[in-house]
Amino acid sequence: KGTHLIIPQVAPHHALFAAIPDDRRIFVMVPWKGYSLLGPTDTDFTGDPATVRPEPSDMDYLLAAANRVLSHPIEANRILGSFAGVRALVMKPDARPSSNTRGHRFHRDPWAGNIVSVCGGKLTTARALGEKLLDELAQETGPSHGPSASRHPSRQAPLPGGHTGPFDAFVQSSTERASLEYGLPKDVAERIVRTYGSRWLLVLDLVKEDKAFAELLPGTPTLLAAEVEFAIRHEMAVTVEDFLLRRSGLNWAACTPLGAEAAPAVARIFAGRYGWDDQRRSAELGNFAKLTTPADRE
Repeated sequence: KGTHLIIPQVAPHHALFAAIPDDRRIFVMVPWKGYSLLGPTDTDFTGDPATVRPEPSDMDYLLAAANRVLSHPIEANRILGSFAGVRALVMKPDARPSSNTRGHRFHRDPWAGNIVSVCGGKLTTARALGEKLLDELAQETGPSHGPSASRHPSRQAPLPGGHTGPFDAFVQSSTERASLEYGLPKDVAERIVRTYGSRWLLVLDLVKEDKAFAELLPGTPTLLAAEVEFAIRHEMAVTVEDFLLRRSGLNWAACTPLGAEAAPAVARIFAGRYGWDDQRRSAELGNFAKLTTPADRE
């Protein structure tokens, strides 16, 4: 299990990487949406992954690790939010879960020769992992059909929204343009540009189709209705929770309300797009409310 904490901003332009001597591990602290993100832990976990959550011991561990090297210690009452997840690792027989490798393994079942399962691995090495998988498949298909093991064009290919050039200059010029052309407050325009990169026009051009998309979602300082429609059209969002918990970014700040006020407006946009009736819309709002109810209030 890995836990991260969100704390008031420590260093707005720098990341911290330091050792945890007792465990022979490291922690990182990085700028995070106007705050600082501190983590991770690495502890054994058994049970349903859906029930995983940060525990007081996780918070104490991370604060102790950071305070060992900070000149101004972080008190527990300054923790603004937290989140936790379970890593899917390739297991070694009789090994503790946290001691398993972060490496990957390609697996094939004899009954499904045309399916390759990728086991383990890390999000941070996903591109390299993909290259290795293609190299392995290329050996089977032959040099005339697959990519060469020595050519990996994905290493130079920007991710979606990554065609920005020098980023700071891009943010400044695009923010000014978005603010002028679409009448957005500067903080809203800048967040749109930073979030969507070179795809920001795809989001704001929706306002030309319907001016209602320029409205801020209730309870959110900078989130536009256009982003809901964009998530439906371009990011495969099909439920209210898809957008509010996985696309909007609200949940990753984890120290802001998780979209309860915005949920009805989001549900209306989904209903219009997918033809939901009132019963389906109410069910969606009920499901979202259950997911965002703290454990001590369930």
